[in-house]
Amino acid sequence: MTRKTQWLNDAILYEIYPQSFLDSNGDGIGDLPGAMSKLDYLQWLGINTIWFNPCFASPFFDAGYDVADYLTIAPRYGTNEDMEKFVEEAKRRDIRVLLDLVIGHTSVDHQWFVEEANIEGPHPLGDRFIWSENPNLHDTTGDTLGNVPWVLNTGKRGGYFFKNFFVSQPALNFGY
Repeated sequence: MTRKTQWLNDAILYEIYPQSFLDSNGDGIGDLPGAMSKLDYLQWLGINTIWFNPCFASPFFDAGYDVADYLTIAPRYGTNEDMEKFVEEAKRRDIRVLLDLVIGHTSVDHQWFVEEANIEGPHPLGDRFIWSENPNLHDTTGDTLGNVPWVLNTGKRGGYFFKNFFVSQPALNFGY
């Protein structure tokens, strides 16, 4: 472990699923201002690291694990400015903030997928997702939900894309 990550040895993590933590505006959904209002209590508990479950923009077909934009906080939780303020306030209390980064797949609503699904042939920047013209040529037994992992692409590109978990979560291509 490097000096930069040494703090992990003594980290006391507290996981926050924003949606169900604390609702500050009465809409029935937890949010960043609600979580921020409990920072003193969390500090009192002795935690020194907060781990947020996915809190990025998403259609929420899978509780936020279907990220549509990795650069924008989900409006139901607040704004990017709310997250910046949360991190500043946490830091003032010597609490680190970790954001759960979903990197195995995106949402079908993510700009990358929409682009690739609607271009004819390979994407000029390379295929960010796993595509096939004939899914029967591949092993389709590895899906943990018992479903065929290939999904018909309804965009201009045609063919099929490989999914992770749900049809709304196209798998990112890490050298497939």
